[in-house]
Amino acid sequence: MSDIVLLDKVLEAKKDEYPASYDDGEVFEYFVVDTLLRNYGLSYDQLEDGIVDGANDGGIDALYVFVNRTLVTDDFDYSLYKGDIKIECHVFQAKRKDSFEEAVVNSLHTSLPKFFDNEVSSRELKKTLNNSVVSKRELFSECLSKFATKFPSASINIHYACRGVSPSEEMKQKASDLGKLVGQKLSIAQTFFEFYSAKDLYKHAKQQATVTLSIPVYGSPLNVDNGFVALVGLEDYFDFIADGGQLLERLFEFNIRDYEGGVSVNKDMKETLADKTGEIDFWWLNNGVTIIAEEAKNLNNSLVVTNPLIVNGLQTSNEIFNANPKEDDRKLLVRVIDTEDEKVRDKIIKATNSQTKIKESSLRATDELQRKIEDYLVGESIFYDRRKNYYKNKGKPAKQIIGIDRLAQCAYSVVARRPDVARGRPGNIIRDDDLYTKVFSSGHPLGIYATCFRLHYVVAQHFHSVRKTVDSLYRNNLRFHTMMVLSWELCGDKDIPHKKLADLDLSLASTDVVESVFNWLCELFDEFGAEDKVAKDLPFVNEIISKWTKLT
Repeated sequence: MSDIVLLDKVLEAKKDEYPASYDDGEVFEYFVVDTLLRNYGLSYDQLEDGIVDGANDGGIDALYVFVNRTLVTDDFDYSLYKGDIKIECHVFQAKRKDSFEEAVVNSLHTSLPKFFDNEVSSRELKKTLNNSVVSKRELFSECLSKFATKFPSASINIHYACRGVSPSEEMKQKASDLGKLVGQKLSIAQTFFEFYSAKDLYKHAKQQATVTLSIPVYGSPLNVDNGFVALVGLEDYFDFIADGGQLLERLFEFNIRDYEGGVSVNKDMKETLADKTGEIDFWWLNNGVTIIAEEAKNLNNSLVVTNPLIVNGLQTSNEIFNANPKEDDRKLLVRVIDTEDEKVRDKIIKATNSQTKIKESSLRATDELQRKIEDYLVGESIFYDRRKNYYKNKGKPAKQIIGIDRLAQCAYSVVARRPDVARGRPGNIIRDDDLYTKVFSSGHPLGIYATCFRLHYVVAQHFHSVRKTVDSLYRNNLRFHTMMVLSWELCGDKDIPHKKLADLDLSLASTDVVESVFNWLCELFDEFGAEDKVAKDLPFVNEIISKWTKLT
């Protein structure tokens, strides 16, 4: 069976998981990004936010910026990163064609040198590139600026994928020339151009959502009440958390901390790992790591774990990964807990992190209310990823999944009538206690959260249907404003009681109604200057509130 036939079988199966209404070309594009960035642990929302294709995309279908393997967003907290900084920019071109096309590389030759040239202003770029692409460039430039004094390393990774066999030698040379040209514009960055054939993509797709990994241990691990305690060699632990030289980010999706490379404890750990001459073993000086798994067994002096998640030990794991300890016979203390009970998992996550300097707001996903929302939404055929990628990894359809951050944005827009915060400062809703309790309260009917999901889905569907005719400037900025006004339109009132909001009939949200709301907002947005900053500010929201009357 040919590689293309095998790949098409995978793509057909993925159709049910990926966002609804995607055509075959869009499914291919989404699959390529999802597959090649699998080890970065991106959610469906994060994947979709990086897709920038459309009119004036410069040959760029999707683009993502990472700092120390963490996705950079509009409200990225740069202050958390103290030590060695690695900035990555991943550019994707994915075409469901049977061969690699020179025109694709030519298009990138035209756009990318300008994109990565800091002397070319955003205003100048907007003459030829759409708002989505330029916004990603601004994120990348901001990263370089914020970390300039820390002398970061940077890489630009250009990915071109199709269903073909291999590019021509001439195309490979042109890609190499493009890498050199981009490098001249941004001297601090290494540039890589990779081609992915049908065979390459099928090979990458073999990584399944269900992951079974093995860790060799010293002696016989202590086994008590579905739990194991063992000593693991540093080199073996490195192999456990890495794949092809990349850290397996999906192992850390439940970890509530971010890696803080520059803090003193990590500097001490780095020095300890570098010094192999001492008589003190590493595990004597380190608390070790805690792993929860759906199943754990001791087989032939190895712990075999299914769907492992490292819930405590992110800092330790990152330092061991960075050290790449080869031929190092020192050891690490590892605790593995075998449980599928979600309440037990939440208690473990909270307990194993309670002694570190973490704000209570970082533990939102373990709140009793969040578990209740998840249970309620499952009954509504909605899968609530309060723990990142839990349902994505189980293969649930993207059209039925919403993450905790996105639900917070939706609820804050509709319940608190602040789409500006949802657009410009989404992370604040989860971090700030006052903002959080406005939308996540035990006094709210749980049906509110189902309504918010459905409003989000209806608006997303409409935005997708007009993606080729409406500039991304409007689609990027007015998503949450449209949800808010649509809820008013369906209720006939701006002041919606919580009970009425929970019972809102979304079957009334016809295409004509959604289009009327969106078009009205676009006109008002134009009057305010139609810029990103307008959508992120309260005056625009106040104008919407004061001017809205029933539109249909």
